Amino acid sequence: MKNTTSENIFVFGTQYYRAPTPLSVDWKSDLRRIKESGLNTIKIWCIWGWMEPEPGKYRFDETDRLFDLAEEIGLKVVPNTILEAQPFWITRLYPDCNMVNHKGEKIISGLRNECFVGLSPGQCLDYDEINVQAERFLTVLASRYKSSNNLLVWDAWNEIKWAVDGEGLFCYCPATIKKFRNWLGEKYGNLDNLNKAWMRIYSDWEDVFPPKYPRTGYVDMLDWRRFITHKVTKMAEFRVNALKKGDPEHPVMIHTGGSSIGYPSQIPIYGVDDWKLSVTADLYGTSFYPNAFMPEPTLSKCALCLDATRSASKNRRFWISELQGGPASNGFVKEDITPEEQRMHIFSALSKGAKGILFWQWRNERLGIEANGFGLTHSDGSVSKRTQMAKDIANVLNKYSSVLNEASILPSEVAILFDPDTYILNWTIEGAVPDSQGFGSELVDLVDRSIHGYYKAFWDNNIQCDLIHIDDLSEVKNYKILVLPFLFFVERQTAKIIEKYVRDGGTVISDCYLGEFGEHCLSSVVTPGNGLDKVFQAREMNVVQTEEIKIEPIRKDGLFRGFEEKDSLAGYLFENSLHPFSEGKVIANFKDKNPAIVEARYGKGKSLLFGSLMGAAYLKGLSPGFKKIIKNLSEQAKICSLVEIGSDHFVETRILKGKDYYLLFCLNYEEEIEITLKIHLPGKKYRIRELSGGTPIPCKLMNDCLLIKTNVPNNAANVFLISQRAKA
Repeated sequence: MKNTTSENIFVFGTQYYRAPTPLSVDWKSDLRRIKESGLNTIKIWCIWGWMEPEPGKYRFDETDRLFDLAEEIGLKVVPNTILEAQPFWITRLYPDCNMVNHKGEKIISGLRNECFVGLSPGQCLDYDEINVQAERFLTVLASRYKSSNNLLVWDAWNEIKWAVDGEGLFCYCPATIKKFRNWLGEKYGNLDNLNKAWMRIYSDWEDVFPPKYPRTGYVDMLDWRRFITHKVTKMAEFRVNALKKGDPEHPVMIHTGGSSIGYPSQIPIYGVDDWKLSVTADLYGTSFYPNAFMPEPTLSKCALCLDATRSASKNRRFWISELQGGPASNGFVKEDITPEEQRMHIFSALSKGAKGILFWQWRNERLGIEANGFGLTHSDGSVSKRTQMAKDIANVLNKYSSVLNEASILPSEVAILFDPDTYILNWTIEGAVPDSQGFGSELVDLVDRSIHGYYKAFWDNNIQCDLIHIDDLSEVKNYKILVLPFLFFVERQTAKIIEKYVRDGGTVISDCYLGEFGEHCLSSVVTPGNGLDKVFQAREMNVVQTEEIKIEPIRKDGLFRGFEEKDSLAGYLFENSLHPFSEGKVIANFKDKNPAIVEARYGKGKSLLFGSLMGAAYLKGLSPGFKKIIKNLSEQAKICSLVEIGSDHFVETRILKGKDYYLLFCLNYEEEIEITLKIHLPGKKYRIRELSGGTPIPCKLMNDCLLIKTNVPNNAANVFLISQRAKA
């Protein structure tokens, strides 16, 4: 396979063409202006419905010309294949292959609200007839352009869109139900085992159907949505393999519409599991619209989504495949984004290890609800302030491309557990069939908010976290702290791994309701369940749901060292009184003096159990003292930020490491400030240069630490290249 992504460029470009706009009269001048702006890559949509107007007859003239113009001007090309705008002939030739919603209604495909050249969502790919047609299109397309000198990478799936442009949950068509039954057969072996797991009395596989509504059977809904994730992952494999069949040499990527964490409908509704999807491709990507489509966007939420994508990508390169280029349009409503905000989002992505950034898009869209939106330029294609911002950053990225490409994120010492099953069950318990009003009650995203809250507490302390998937929990031994945010569903194998981790010396912290449900989604007799009460040396007793949950430390030492009057503590939603065992130590009480936090030693490790939802409380601003608990806990686990800031002013810092250098990112979201950075790095002799200006930065060595004094403007980022001096 060609390693085209490792060429001596840092991929920095823009989406350009989604048929039929921009109009061809503007192509050459636009591409020249893109090149003049320092960008090196364009992305073009290759839409099935537009490029195959008759079965087996293709129109490649536009794509041919765009490839040729881009090569002439010196731009790389990323073709983004779009199967979800299917040819208009598909329903005529295959009228019985519709998707079906949870009510048993056929989904009649129509035009997308932003792309009018094909049918969406189209006929179901679980039918072999549709699958064959889609594979042929992808393979023919890849074969045609595989020899193009400027082909960079294929993008096989745009935002994992499949369950769109239809009402309700889907798909419940006969082909999908057949695959679901086969999946159950592989999982359980036979019908008797399924009956035991689901606690049913089926006598024939033909009687087994997927559930239609949340708030009914938990175990069968869990399996049904697990299957949907499996189905989506297999669909990704199919697309990647079809492109590789036509072009075995070039890498293939896919990108999601948002990370699985931070977008709480991704798992239960759409089956989008970043960790499972990332392994199907050579590269991975995400869309990133912090000023438009991100639910409840905050600075920490943006950082969480980037770190989640990084964590899911593992050793693969990840891109920001779509970064909001201009005001987001959704009809008459426009969500603006300033050049300063874009700059911060770009440097935040770079600090999390992103190796490619593509704007959506160059010019404003001309059609549909996205019309007059998203353009990096003005509507006529002329340079805007955002375009100039991109050019300024491109100058830095082009100059230091090899440095940025080779640098990798330093290993994290904190892991926050991500279990997609808890997202599915959270929706099953509190959710609804998705409609224009959402997909459930205000508690439907409780797991997601809990994860975000814990992440924010570490982020506010400048401590880098990984998000670890439940399937990868055996790798938890590589971390000093494991966080279990609202992990109310715990199976025996998970409990065993957690127990061993703590016994061998790890530190684990958990919200209440730990293992409230276990195998077969049965509620536990004891909580924490599946033996975890022994690890935490406590059980939950009285459970109260209330609005105001105050927590009072017993002593101002240990985890409460340095607490002041302003460092108040509170929980959220649940006040679950704890009953400590002999080795459990109560370190804080609820207002009624019932135990709220229990600390314990177990084996060589340590556990900390909260009787409420502490991450969610911190996220809501109810518990400012929780930040100090996390700081003290991290210090006890011998985790310290590699960069200390001599100020209470928050500046986010990240360090990436190259072969013989480091990159230090300092992101200031507040007013301008002069700070002194104390950097803990091995070795003594370094030279430091600020990337944007290229100027050398004086530094001192004191107590084996580098000291840098720097001024960081408001809403700006400083990036330092710290190189080891050659030995004399």
